[in-house]
Amino acid sequence: MSVFFDHRVKNPESQVQRLVDQFPNYARSARMLEPWLRNLACKVHTARWFECFANWKMLPRCLANDVLFYVIRGRGKARIGSGIHALRPGVCLHFPSGIEHEADHDPRHPLHVLVMHYTALADFSLELSDFVNLPGRFDLAGDPVVAALLQEACRLTAKAPGTWQRSLDAIGLVVLFRLIHHHGKRIHPVNTTRLSDLSRLSPALRTMRESFATARSVDDYAALANLSPPQFRRIFRRATSMSPSQFLQNLRLQKASALLRRSQATIESISCAVGYSDPSFFSRTFKKSMGMSPGAYRGRMDFME
Repeated sequence: MSVFFDHRVKNPESQVQRLVDQFPNYARSARMLEPWLRNLACKVHTARWFECFANWKMLPRCLANDVLFYVIRGRGKARIGSGIHALRPGVCLHFPSGIEHEADHDPRHPLHVLVMHYTALADFSLELSDFVNLPGRFDLAGDPVVAALLQEACRLTAKAPGTWQRSLDAIGLVVLFRLIHHHGKRIHPVNTTRLSDLSRLSPALRTMRESFATARSVDDYAALANLSPPQFRRIFRRATSMSPSQFLQNLRLQKASALLRRSQATIESISCAVGYSDPSFFSRTFKKSMGMSPGAYRGRMDFME
């Protein structure tokens, strides 16, 4: 099966469907997720090939986006949350957004890796991790397709990511489908109650993600979901394990983290951009959540970003 895209085609989404149609049937757990996966969209922020120098080490970090970390050669180890994973050729790690992770390698066998930063949303409101439990590690030594797709994504990023963004996003989507289709035995949907709750909250969640910097009341969000404010608060906490205000705070801090790492904007302007009128309060909130000040967080940026 050819895994490369014809970039002259004006509708890359049709190529996505063409490739997906060639995949085998879903694993049983993936079939349960099909209604959600039909509305999945992927935004690839960057894709790069890295050859790590001997004293490289990824310090503990939390990111605002998900990351696929595919080992071409070399050996090492990584931590995702409380889980420890060995790194060797063919291993693909999944670093979820908001989860602390770190990595190191054996200087005698330095890592060469393909890294893709992405965000996947269903119906523009639910992150992939909201409705599916992706494992932290995939063993893909016998599956060359994911590596080929990631290499193509790296090639497009190196050329001009803005020019090829739609094709880049399409490749990211096919990578996720490939992992779910071919390696779905370890992928499980969240419980049906949570899926039902997330579906009811979808209009409110979409608005929160699209305009998180704008102050709105719980009553406003409840109205979007056709729920009373008490119902909304109860269902929201049951579905997300946090209150609406905590959820919004997480969205704002995730966006702030991305701006700190990908822009030269001042901390004051980033504070305002993500919805905090008081930079001092923003800095205190950021430090309480991330364990360091915004300035220190920016200073610890890893070269893989």
